Amino acid sequence: MYKNTLISCLLTCTLFSCDEIYVNKNTHLSTTNKVGLERVGSITFDLDSLSIPNTNCLQLYTDKRRKRFFTFLNSFSNTIYIYDFEDKSLVSTVTYHIEGDNGVGKIMGYYIDSFDSIFVYCYEASTLSITNSYSQILSKISIGRKVNNQPKYAPTPKLINGMPLIKTRNLVVLVGNLGGEYQDEDELNRPVQCFINIETGRFHFEGPYPEIYRQGNWGGQLYRYAYQAYNPGNNKIVLSFPADHNIQVLNLADKTRTPHYASIKQIGDIYSYSSRKYFLHDKIDLHRHYSTNPAYQTIYFDEYRNIYLRFFNLPVHDYDIAVKEKRTKTFGVVILDEHFKVIGYHIFPKFSHSSTEVFFAREGIFIRNYHEDENKMVFSQYNLTKYN
Repeated sequence: MYKNTLISCLLTCTLFSCDEIYVNKNTHLSTTNKVGLERVGSITFDLDSLSIPNTNCLQLYTDKRRKRFFTFLNSFSNTIYIYDFEDKSLVSTVTYHIEGDNGVGKIMGYYIDSFDSIFVYCYEASTLSITNSYSQILSKISIGRKVNNQPKYAPTPKLINGMPLIKTRNLVVLVGNLGGEYQDEDELNRPVQCFINIETGRFHFEGPYPEIYRQGNWGGQLYRYAYQAYNPGNNKIVLSFPADHNIQVLNLADKTRTPHYASIKQIGDIYSYSSRKYFLHDKIDLHRHYSTNPAYQTIYFDEYRNIYLRFFNLPVHDYDIAVKEKRTKTFGVVILDEHFKVIGYHIFPKFSHSSTEVFFAREGIFIRNYHEDENKMVFSQYNLTKYN
């Protein structure tokens, strides 16, 4: 009787109550802070009555004449707005049909290679359309996950701020994820990147999550995002994963992937969700887990200062989903040099800026701030400052 009871208890413990929380320890013992960010001003773009002061996708585009245009997506009207960057005036708009012979679907994001070659992406249909500035479709590529020889848990690509379209010659790279936690996940069956040959329309998925994602349950949602940035100078893509203290560097020339530590001690350890893979709890529990843990976010390459900026969120210690102050994280940025060495950081005041609306120019680093006037899109201008 005792033996049977003991076996039953051990089995119950194994199945339900003895799940280990995986801890991704931040082993960095000191903080390098040779440089930081200094706010030196701001710029403003006046909006029309159809626009709001935040966007899921923006780009500073420079044409062959070196003329610069600030652009952003109005997702409500399926329109790309184009401003003269020098005088901040609205130059033109490109509005896309959702349906019909020239329909591109509901646009998630875009990339301007030139005004004769604008890539627009529809998330719902997983289609990438190449258009001109008259919104005419030149070609269209369908990116389906459920095709032969694709990984079991292939991602649905995204195209938003922090998850940009990367183009080099005829190659386009998108990044994305598939929600959920799966017990049979391995290094090959759950990639995060989609590589597309725009001449042939052929595509494939590759690029694994770091090993820590196979060590615990990460909630299947926000910690499963993947962010990327591209440095054309060395032909390398850098990936940032929310639960990983390292960044992953993909060399497009030889296809090698190399981890580099990219954190600071203030970020601390990151704990996995307190349940085995596959078993997920309600959304409030998952939100609490994410909010009370640190996490990494977007990563950008600043070609003007030859640095990388990796954004992060600090944990909320007195979490209350009903109170904005107690569910919103403070965010900051880790600054890395061109060799992926941490050289500094900056922490922003809560409710001051957006960590996903960022662009770079020779004048500085521009991060959208939360401005009270809904008729204006305002960016704080930061310069890199050196500390003694």
